Amino acid sequence: MTDTAAAGSPPLAVLRREGAVAWLTLSRPRKRNAINEEMLDTLLGLLAQVRRARDLGVVVLAAEGPVFSAGIDFNSELAMDKPGATAFDGLDGAQRQHELISAVFGLPQVTIAAIQGDAVGGGGFGLAMACDLRYAVESARFWMVPTSLHEVQDFGLSWLLQRYAGDARTLEWVLTGEVIDTGTALRHGLLQRVVPDAEALTALVSAKCAAITSTTPDVVKLQKLSLRHGRSASLSSQLDVEALASALCFRTDEFAQAMAAARGRLRKS
Repeated sequence: MTDTAAAGSPPLAVLRREGAVAWLTLSRPRKRNAINEEMLDTLLGLLAQVRRARDLGVVVLAAEGPVFSAGIDFNSELAMDKPGATAFDGLDGAQRQHELISAVFGLPQVTIAAIQGDAVGGGGFGLAMACDLRYAVESARFWMVPTSLHEVQDFGLSWLLQRYAGDARTLEWVLTGEVIDTGTALRHGLLQRVVPDAEALTALVSAKCAAITSTTPDVVKLQKLSLRHGRSASLSSQLDVEALASALCFRTDEFAQAMAAARGRLRKS
């Protein structure tokens, strides 16, 4: 897969390839990377392209400018308060937008959110939380749409956040619209690491990508699949999945070479 820019002028998202790593960057900085209909279509298309790439092990979701994403662009066709819109129009629109969360969460590759600024509402915060790993600069902040706007938070945040922060904390955040700083996010497991600035963030994410891709993309995907299965599986079921995944790995040339090298080191020690 070659470096690809999404259709449009200028592009609203850019897909860049570095070996077994793909960097998918939101590129609407003047609008705080708020998601409009064109950006949504672009992202869904690029995510479908990434999903089909057998030789990719990691996908990094990043953004240009000082804001990761301000969520949905309320001046776009994605806004739910358009004159004459019915409840069923709103349902269709919300389900279309939610395809973005499903697409990110469902990628077989390991996904990393490189959060260089605020991530707001479902479109921003939800997009980050749909990734497997999240790293952020110290100044980044997160919050959901408060119920004082007389709506319920969408984009899967209720499901995603409860798995890290628990029911009560998630309920408090969504009811009050409380701003979550990186210290709080780190304590509750929403982030894996916090760094001082964007330069340090790029360096950290690049280092993590290098470590993850020291094995083959197939092994990375199998490990992710195994862990996802284990979240809701019984021990006996998980042992079966691990055995099957391991058996597949045992038949690869890379495994044979690594074991031969390990045995050689043991003989010399």
